[in-house]
Amino acid sequence: MLLRCSLLVCLALCGCRPSPAQFSDPTADDTPRSTANLQFGQREQLGAIQARQINEASGLAASRQHAGMYWVHNDNGRHPGLFLIDSSGRHRATVQLAGAPFQDWEDMAAVTIDGESHLVLADCGDNSFRREECRLYVLKEPHLLDSADHEPADEPSPVELTVDEFETIRFRYPDGPRDCEAMAVDATGTGTVFLITKQHTPDHPRMAVYQLALQSADRGQVQVATRLDTPFDAPLVTGMDISPNGQLCVVRSYSSAWVFRRADDESWQDTLQSEPEVRSLLPLQRQGEAVCFTHDDSGLVITSEGRRQSLWKIELTSDPDRR
Repeated sequence: MLLRCSLLVCLALCGCRPSPAQFSDPTADDTPRSTANLQFGQREQLGAIQARQINEASGLAASRQHAGMYWVHNDNGRHPGLFLIDSSGRHRATVQLAGAPFQDWEDMAAVTIDGESHLVLADCGDNSFRREECRLYVLKEPHLLDSADHEPADEPSPVELTVDEFETIRFRYPDGPRDCEAMAVDATGTGTVFLITKQHTPDHPRMAVYQLALQSADRGQVQVATRLDTPFDAPLVTGMDISPNGQLCVVRSYSSAWVFRRADDESWQDTLQSEPEVRSLLPLQRQGEAVCFTHDDSGLVITSEGRRQSLWKIELTSDPDRR
């Protein structure tokens, strides 16, 4: 999103000094850190996002209906909608949500609910700390292409679709308005939504993690998110995702990424109240906010705000000799 004065003040409070090319994280170094056998591996620049409409990419999710393709959205501005791109950045489809306010969309997730692929979109940004409530939109993922292997020459123009069947989940925080750009969904277990706040303020000097139900018994009512206690703290969190197999969670800032691993006997509530397993700097980006796991859990995909920004894939590997 556009960085405003409050964010610049926050950067100063956090000790983060932006350069013209990117925001730097002074708490990071060039060496990936691992406490077990999970490690960041090879980095590959896949291509540049070609759709002119995508100029403030804030959320990213690996499609379950079209393997190797990704959904991406802007946070606000003139171009609402969900955009389907392939791994080279080519624009393949656009989906509009009829009647959904385009207030401050910040993150999204692709999840399987009751055996069907769904997309969850988080309208949760609040730079000015004024929103009394925020929203999630939940829709079935459209199957728009006959085959994910189709070449763009077979479909010269992106497919366009408007959907009017989606669920709106309204929620608020127990401790007042918060600015949040990171959302992930655990659909493998309890159907829980996790949110991580971005800005540190005098009233909220630490990052905060919240949870709420994806499928509440009181549908239509405003849910009150529950805050989790965690020792983990990071400046300017801009995105997160839980892997399709439900075992890993990534949290990113403008320049770094942290990965949590959930033990078989743990819930994500337990895991997110501990320290991450591995951390690394990310490739240089203009204003990197979006992150997701690949559909096969083999790594991460990231991108940045700005036109024609690169898609990067970062492998996650396990070294059985490193314990």
